[in-house]
Amino acid sequence: MWKKNFEGKREVSYKDFETAFFRTIGEDGSDDLKNKCLKKLILDEKDDHTAFVSLERFGTFLDWFGALDKNIMNNVLETMKQPWFFGDITREDSESKLSECTSGGYFLIRLSTNNPRENPFTLSMLNKKLDTIHLRIKRTNDNKLKISIKKHGKAVKIVEPGTIVQFIKKSSKALGLSTPVKGGGNTSIFNAKPGIYTMDNYDDSE
Repeated sequence: MWKKNFEGKREVSYKDFETAFFRTIGEDGSDDLKNKCLKKLILDEKDDHTAFVSLERFGTFLDWFGALDKNIMNNVLETMKQPWFFGDITREDSESKLSECTSGGYFLIRLSTNNPRENPFTLSMLNKKLDTIHLRIKRTNDNKLKISIKKHGKAVKIVEPGTIVQFIKKSSKALGLSTPVKGGGNTSIFNAKPGIYTMDNYDDSE
């Protein structure tokens, strides 16, 4: 897509990018919610606060959310509205947010910028001892998500096909995830009030 529309350029305006992007996935780009989510994930900013889209960031975006097809923005929306999704925050920021939690099982998912093709996401959580743990969620060669943990002193691998939303839903019990950290879900975009959610009463079927 980039070569076809922006060959020889390392960065372009968002307006030019969104036109090419939505045309490539077969949409007209008129969905305001999708545009807000895409901007949140794809935009870089120069020292003078001018926003742009870089080739590097576009590649990282695809590492996070998959092939450039008609399903990619549905995956983006479904992920960004989850109360446990905190986007591109640092390890230090995630530890700061977890430090405010008072029991084990609190968790959040953040985007990884360190080799995102192999490790697109990071799970940050509190265990029963209130220790902060960071676990990389890897993408396998056959496009499944995988995480490695220790249970009762033994290494256990959890491998699930599908999106990060499906992965968390299927593996939350095995990982000991109970409550998303307060403040995720991109409430400013989805016009929802932040709150406390548990994996028992949280419904992701909307």
